[in-house]
Amino acid sequence: MNSKAGVTLVEVMVAIIIFTIVMVGGFVFFFYGRSYIAHSNHQRMALELTKEKIEICKAFGYDSVVLDPGTGVLLGGIQFTRSVAVNETSLNGTYKTVTVTTSWQERGNNYDVKLVTIIAQD
Repeated sequence: MNSKAGVTLVEVMVAIIIFTIVMVGGFVFFFYGRSYIAHSNHQRMALELTKEKIEICKAFGYDSVVLDPGTGVLLGGIQFTRSVAVNETSLNGTYKTVTVTTSWQERGNNYDVKLVTIIAQD
């Protein structure tokens, strides 16, 4: 019986195929993980911009809150657009319902963050 130790070409090909499948899976996992982290970061920035605008509206008071169709803010390489919508309500006094929306576009999709507050007349 002629027995030689070694690796056949078929064994090498199977090992390469298995290695390739594992590496492609790792790259896909890495790509989607980084993409999710980037989106979460952009969402956090949009939330902070929205909260900032709400606080500005509250600080300037009832008479200063006006409709703003959209103001652009460039932050972290992303163009965010903040808009303010105002509805006046009268229930035992005068109130304004202020809705601040911050929107951005990422990888061809549109995203937005909305916050609502009520500001009372002094």
